[in-house]
Amino acid sequence: MLRTLRAQSQSSNISEAGKGKGNAGTAVKSGDLSLSEGNFVLQEHWWGEKHHFDLRFEKINSEGKTIMIGWTLLADSQHELIDKIKSNTKILSKRKMYHDPKWLTFEGDIQPGNEGNPTRNFVANMEIRTKGHYKFNRRQTDFADVELSGVSISELNGRFYLRLVKLNKDSQGNPKSASEDTEEDWLFWKAKVQESVLDRPIRFLAVFPGCGGRRHRARR
Repeated sequence: MLRTLRAQSQSSNISEAGKGKGNAGTAVKSGDLSLSEGNFVLQEHWWGEKHHFDLRFEKINSEGKTIMIGWTLLADSQHELIDKIKSNTKILSKRKMYHDPKWLTFEGDIQPGNEGNPTRNFVANMEIRTKGHYKFNRRQTDFADVELSGVSISELNGRFYLRLVKLNKDSQGNPKSASEDTEEDWLFWKAKVQESVLDRPIRFLAVFPGCGGRRHRARR
């Protein structure tokens, strides 16, 4: 089942890449995905001992239909999430498969076995923490540069990056078993811009988890 879902997602990415123009008529290079802007939502989602945040973006696909794309941000509380954003710490994330636009406004209980709750014994809960406007400056199969605005949580206003990686540790710093999937590991963090001209290559500083708080410099 996991292979089927991954194949569908990869197929969707391939169909978006190299189409010539994005949603706003922006030329797209080979391997790039179409750009978009619109509404986004951040939801807190938990059941049993599992806890994370769902960051979802509403967009129009190549067939003219409204869909959702997004990432699961692994944090045990809103306080932890905001602290990591404020300190420019990278947050381990998982890319979400394309999904129904109903999730843009959904909050409430989800009974076991229903969509959004994979358990048999726990009622899942989902609450909207904030929402606003987003704009992708760049989106590729392994990288995204997105600006968030109009957000009630001030720390979530600004420019963010997402990078596909393969990690050998989980969000708690524990080694992953050989059977665990690492193909959809992403890192999410807030950019610390050092140049005011954003159409030039920019530099950012971010703290990598597990690196003793050491700051790393990179160019994009």
